[in-house]
Amino acid sequence: MALNTNHQDFHPLLPRGTHDERARQEFVKSLHERASGLSRAEAGWIYKGRVVPAFQARYGRAPATREEARIALECDPFWQTVVGLRRTAQELLWSSVIDTVEREGPALIASAREHAGGPGSLRLSPALPIPDYLTGVDFHAMPGSYHGEFATDDVCAGALFERGTFLYTHGYIGPMSENLGRGMVDFVRRKHPDWQPRRILDMGCGIGSCTLPWVDAFPGAEIHGIDVAAPGLRYGHARANLLGKAVQFSQQNAEHTDFPAGHFDLVVSHILLHETSREAIANIFRESFRLLAPGGRMVHADLPDIRFLPDLFQQVSVDQDHYDNNEPLWAGYYDLDLKGLLQAAGFPSETIALESAGMVLSLPPSSASPDRSRTVTSRFGYGVISAQRPIQK
Repeated sequence: MALNTNHQDFHPLLPRGTHDERARQEFVKSLHERASGLSRAEAGWIYKGRVVPAFQARYGRAPATREEARIALECDPFWQTVVGLRRTAQELLWSSVIDTVEREGPALIASAREHAGGPGSLRLSPALPIPDYLTGVDFHAMPGSYHGEFATDDVCAGALFERGTFLYTHGYIGPMSENLGRGMVDFVRRKHPDWQPRRILDMGCGIGSCTLPWVDAFPGAEIHGIDVAAPGLRYGHARANLLGKAVQFSQQNAEHTDFPAGHFDLVVSHILLHETSREAIANIFRESFRLLAPGGRMVHADLPDIRFLPDLFQQVSVDQDHYDNNEPLWAGYYDLDLKGLLQAAGFPSETIALESAGMVLSLPPSSASPDRSRTVTSRFGYGVISAQRPIQK
């Protein structure tokens, strides 16, 4: 495996760390990437060469379902080592960053206050309940999850998330963590090349790293981002301001917002749905319909349907985050009747599309190609759920 030399673009809100802290984080990034590679490459050979024959010897057939394949794999010592290494690398990832964030926390909070004024706005609602599907677990094993606050005007969860997510994705998410947003902008532009939405809402925007590409793509549009977690919103608001991007952030639950009906031409989300409950997804679809103006469009990017992957091992490998990365609602997402939920929300069936979009990945620079702006679009990426509110006559 080639050395991953992707580096993150630093800005005044991103924790810098000491030389030794950054070196430790780069080591963990490489370890995490190696663990991910093991689970998708060498473990595949073990599955075909050892796990399947052992299953056949016992049952007279090969594993027929993803669950059978997963249980069979869990009995193999190599797979046990792989998933153990993946979980260990995930925990090391956060611990390698959290020391820096805790030490630099007061300075990060001060910097966020300094950049509170700017082209965007921030509206917080301290009494807003955090849904139990978020409070029940630290997603991605990130300590405190998205909403943990430990100081006045705390932004540390946002800083931890931005740095940690960059390491988790091995830098392929882009130097400013923008590639998922860029990919969805490209998707919308390919589908509707001449469309110019006036108002865009990003649901579950987090720190806004996926929101900002929409600002660049549609400079004449009014861009809103909502999330339930105040630390990420404070961080994202200051981050957008210091980058000169106008985003109107507000603390709201995507299931029920306070925006007027028909207020937006485009409603989007980026990897939000699978971290909510089944009931919440139905509510989010209904709220998306309510918020759209006649002719407005909804585009939610989330997990791809792994049932279309060519073999059971690949399905198990991709699905493993449900088991070792604190993603308790991940597995049930595949079983949802998404089209049925969208129809129940009011979207006409002829406007509903369940498609896929490849990930936009930043390529590591090398001596042969030192350009840090190079990207490639992968064949396997995100599932895209889109629908349109009918134009009323």
